[in-house]
Amino acid sequence: DIKWPAATIRLFAMHPVPPVSARTAENRNAYFRKFAPFIAKTEGPVVAMGDFNCSPWSSYFREFIDESRLLDSGRKRGLPSTWHRANPLFSIPIDHILHTPHFTATDRAIGPALGSDHRAVSATLALTNPPPPRKEPLAKPPATRKPPALEPKRLEPSSLQPAPSPASPRRPRVRRVPE
Repeated sequence: DIKWPAATIRLFAMHPVPPVSARTAENRNAYFRKFAPFIAKTEGPVVAMGDFNCSPWSSYFREFIDESRLLDSGRKRGLPSTWHRANPLFSIPIDHILHTPHFTATDRAIGPALGSDHRAVSATLALTNPPPPRKEPLAKPPATRKPPALEPKRLEPSSLQPAPSPASPRRPRVRRVPE
């Protein structure tokens, strides 16, 4: 939460997994299904931004926007790419800044190449429709997966074995799944 005199703004940093297989595509879509209703129920100004791993013309992205009731700061501003800038033929916009109707996007820009395969997205959002003051605390975001708790184990010298020698490094094979 960002507390300003005019309002408390709820900020969501979004980064679902990339859809490089059918399983990870479903995980990304489940992420959207999980957060959209929560964001829609959040009172007051909301900004959700990050690497959504989804283009604006994807039906999953459109459903997320519709269900969360957010507006795309890039709407009607063209489709400048933000990802895979190494190959302009396959570059797509998957990084987004979304906001509630409390804001008006007065400016939006795609930054220069800074050493990442993504380019930064920036937006100027004017709080044009602040909500009335709130008396109760904001709702907590949905819980994300927590790693299992690790139980301490006592290691006996007889159970210790030398570490295996590292195998030659191999790049993982990546297959893109259409949205």
